[in-house]
Amino acid sequence: MKPLHNLSLTQTPFQFAYNRSSGSEYKNIIHLHEGIEFHYIEQGEGQVVIGHKTFKISAGTLLFFQPFQLHKFAVQASDQLPFVRSFIVYDPNWLQPYVRLFPRLMDFHQMVWKRAWDVQTMTGLDNQHPLIQQLQRLGHLPPQDSGKDHAGEQHILFVLGFLDVLQQHWRDGNLDKMGVRARTFGHVELAMEWMEQNYHLPFHLQTLANHLHLSAPYLSALFRREVGENLTDYLAARRIQEACHLLMTSSYTLDRIAEQVGIPNVSYFCQMFKKQTGETPRRFRMKMNG
Repeated sequence: MKPLHNLSLTQTPFQFAYNRSSGSEYKNIIHLHEGIEFHYIEQGEGQVVIGHKTFKISAGTLLFFQPFQLHKFAVQASDQLPFVRSFIVYDPNWLQPYVRLFPRLMDFHQMVWKRAWDVQTMTGLDNQHPLIQQLQRLGHLPPQDSGKDHAGEQHILFVLGFLDVLQQHWRDGNLDKMGVRARTFGHVELAMEWMEQNYHLPFHLQTLANHLHLSAPYLSALFRREVGENLTDYLAARRIQEACHLLMTSSYTLDRIAEQVGIPNVSYFCQMFKKQTGETPRRFRMKMNG
């Protein structure tokens, strides 16, 4: 398996690309993201593999992927006929405090986030479709510093609005065709889910391996083969992601933040933070809070 293209949400919980164009270098690309992704194909064709299922894609296709869901694009792209798409990726935990204000929308968001779907593609959408118009409006807004409050508010409102339009589209006769059911996780996804729930605690590989009824060496090798990085490196990135959130949204001391993300040694926490982000925690806080 090729190394993954992993779009990190460490420093910002929302990322967006509009009309991104790729030529011959975009072939047989394997992705995994820690957030929910919506991906709209504007030009090009090929196929996408989600789990063990293959779907044809072409202009007018909207896809979505769940957190930690491996997917592979195999597209016919060249420098003369590039593959053009727009996508959003966001951390569902970031959205939770806001979507809870709308119970019906929250239930729908939980389905998108955690339920299994027989089909994760919608075809035949054009530039006049309300979902695509939502993407276009966001794409035409002037760029803003994602660390500022107004940009965060803009992104939250966009995701809530996009989900609301998507919910209406699916409930108008399309939801049954999607085949919603309980999602079955593989070993790697279960490991990620366990780390999501326990990253704030001291980590022991054997504890996780016992939880999954696997040997520690096998789990370590499996994770590296499927994700493209060490399990401990992945856990470190998740801890730093949470640290970034706390630095931006709280006045906690570094000692308290380090403890809350499972790294009680504050000196080691600062070293790890700088390695992951290129900045010290204090510098990051000053930059994000203006």
